[in-house]
Amino acid sequence: RLRERGIPVEDFGGEDLFSSYEIQLLYNYLKLLNNSSDDLALATLLSSPVVNLSEEEMLDIRQSCTDKKFYYECLSSVTDEKILEKLNKLDNLLNLGRRTLCNGTVYDCLNAFVQATNLQSIVSLLPMGKSRVDNINVFINHFVGKSYNTSLFEFVNFVETNNGQL
Repeated sequence: RLRERGIPVEDFGGEDLFSSYEIQLLYNYLKLLNNSSDDLALATLLSSPVVNLSEEEMLDIRQSCTDKKFYYECLSSVTDEKILEKLNKLDNLLNLGRRTLCNGTVYDCLNAFVQATNLQSIVSLLPMGKSRVDNINVFINHFVGKSYNTSLFEFVNFVETNNGQL
């Protein structure tokens, strides 16, 4: 269904573009901006090279507040300076996204995220690095001139309603 709306769905290796690591990272960033209580999107970003929390650090955070329903609620009780520094990165990125979306577009927001995180350099070090960088560019450039470029909610809702079917 995304193909029908003109959303690119294949990467340069013929794989499903939307399921690639780098696009899932971008998409989960958008999902978290759209809904701060989306624990799956939050966990994706926290464990990514962008924030770089280890599994052990993530587990420590969760175990320190078992009375909370959502993981994001636990973040406010973190006292470890090393973890707080990493969480501050995420907070800055979310604030950047919110500010960008106030006066800009989804395209602007994704570009700001990629630049602030140096994401293209990060994914270029992974296997098939050049293709991954190309995937990012294809995905971001897709938003130019699209109606949902001005509505984060509309884009996320469209993808969710179609069960991630591309």
